[in-house]
Amino acid sequence: MAAVIAPSLLVGAFFAATASPASAAQPTTTTVKASGSSNKVTSSFVHEVTGSTSTSWATNKVTPGATPQTYRFTVPAAASECASIHQQHPDIKIGKTCENIETLTVGTARVVQQSAGMHASTARPETTYYTTASANLCSAISCALWGNTVSTAFYYTGGEVWEDYLDCDQNRGIGYQVTESWCGTWHNYATSQTGSYMNDGDDIEVSVVAKGVPIDDGHWQRINCNVDGQTWLTGSDV
Repeated sequence: MAAVIAPSLLVGAFFAATASPASAAQPTTTTVKASGSSNKVTSSFVHEVTGSTSTSWATNKVTPGATPQTYRFTVPAAASECASIHQQHPDIKIGKTCENIETLTVGTARVVQQSAGMHASTARPETTYYTTASANLCSAISCALWGNTVSTAFYYTGGEVWEDYLDCDQNRGIGYQVTESWCGTWHNYATSQTGSYMNDGDDIEVSVVAKGVPIDDGHWQRINCNVDGQTWLTGSDV
């Protein structure tokens, strides 16, 4: 069963802000690859920390720009999940290790309200911005086998951030069962004085029967957004 993990995991100096890519007619897509290493940066975008029972990961922060931005990368899969892939699909060469596929899409920054007043936290005129974000986690073999998508939207002002909506009801599986054990929000209406960020996400359990043996693997992912609209992902196998 996938456990509820502290949403604040892997947040802090672990991240570095990234600039928005140049404007384009189509969404910008960046592909990055993370190799399986412990306690160090494994690529310019995604980082991994390996514990005794699981591997957690986190991405850099993405600032909403003039066009949507999509990042595709790989994240560690649980050892039991990799073993089931080897058993069920011996013809598929995934090596001794395997990594699931993750996609982060961050929308544009849109002004929804401007005020002549001053924000108490920032001592500057308050402008409310709106942005969307979605995260899709799926099988190391193919996203057609199983997948989980979280979609959300945030308002932010530079001094506060809060949720507009959260949709976790986008699970799919062929031969695999994807069960959602938790979907929710942490630290909604966060301010510059109370941690500066919030997150939305879910916990899932992916189940399959491999050669008569049931295998369950847990995963969690969180879409984080701070008071300045910067968005990043955190997650783990469980």
